[in-house]
Amino acid sequence: MVSILDVALYALAITMVMVAIFKFSGTERFLPMLIGLVALRWSVGCAIQASRVAQFRNVSGPFYRRSFLATMLLAMGPSTVVFVISILLVSGFVVVVHGSPPEVLHMAKWGGFSILVQLTWNALLVFLIIYARTQRQLVSEVPILFAFVLLLILSPVAYQFSDIPPAASSLLTSLNPASHLIAAYQNSLWYIVPVSLEILPMSAVVAVSILVVLSGVLRGAPADEAPQNDPDTRHLTWDGRTWYRSDGAGVPDDAVFFRPWRGELPWVNGRNILLLLNPYRRRLRDGVGLFDAFSTSAEPETLLESPIQIYAEMARDRLCIVAALSHRGRPIVLDGLLDSGDVQNVRRFCNAVTDLRRDAGSITIISRRDEISRALIGFIRQSPAAEPGSNVTTITRIA
Repeated sequence: MVSILDVALYALAITMVMVAIFKFSGTERFLPMLIGLVALRWSVGCAIQASRVAQFRNVSGPFYRRSFLATMLLAMGPSTVVFVISILLVSGFVVVVHGSPPEVLHMAKWGGFSILVQLTWNALLVFLIIYARTQRQLVSEVPILFAFVLLLILSPVAYQFSDIPPAASSLLTSLNPASHLIAAYQNSLWYIVPVSLEILPMSAVVAVSILVVLSGVLRGAPADEAPQNDPDTRHLTWDGRTWYRSDGAGVPDDAVFFRPWRGELPWVNGRNILLLLNPYRRRLRDGVGLFDAFSTSAEPETLLESPIQIYAEMARDRLCIVAALSHRGRPIVLDGLLDSGDVQNVRRFCNAVTDLRRDAGSITIISRRDEISRALIGFIRQSPAAEPGSNVTTITRIA
């Protein structure tokens, strides 16, 4: 609700300043300005959210076949919901003011057209920002905010085209395509006049074409390869009675790899990342319970409510393990996720996952620390839950 009302407050404040200084009519300024700010706010919100959750692409790779698309939807979703509610409220207010059925049809037709055009622009903008953030070509949100402040100044939001000389108006519209879009919203929702089709349809076609080309290039890029079966490994498999040792790592061909979350992460708290990676209520409850069981008593109870960006390495690995254990249908490989902890961490891990994964696919644990592997093997030997059919494999790489 705050996100919906703040745009109206901004528009009201700017309108009061314009009325006081330039003696403009309040109503004639407020509604066009509000419409322009609502449209601009949609793009700003998508861009800022894309910058904040861009690294979700790396986190969600094992869960979504198209992790880039999932990240785009996460970036655009909240701002799009706010925009739809805001534009419906503004349109309802305009209908009350005008009160004519033909005007409603005009608003629905051309307002919908303007929304579709801006949707293509926002999708392309979000795509580029996510790619730039994941490639470290964009390191902060300052350039994004600066660009939108410049758009606000150059677009017909605080002013109208009739307020400036025709030559200046022509120059601003030629240099700023966003002015055509904002004018289209104002013409369709407030002035009730035909919308110019000189720029907008072609711009939408260009945006979609660029998206298709970039998506094809992204799909053609080489993916991170899974570790190959390394002959310099010790492969230990538990069948419920005996540990068998063989050379080579027996990782299933269809296994899903989970690796430590390092570097920059999306600004999402722990509970929400579990929900986004496993969007089922029962699995979310299981994941939260597993995280609590896998935690130490010294950790704050609010850890799941904190952004994962500030998690320590062991907490990140624990959260990744919890998300991985909720994965269904295929064998999983925990590659290095226990190496950040100690022997007690291994014991908590074994206690927490025994029942959860007993009837699920196999688990392969790759560790580069011999003490972690020995602790895991020793615990499973002593555990009464190590029944025949327990599919737990430990692979320790030899340095």
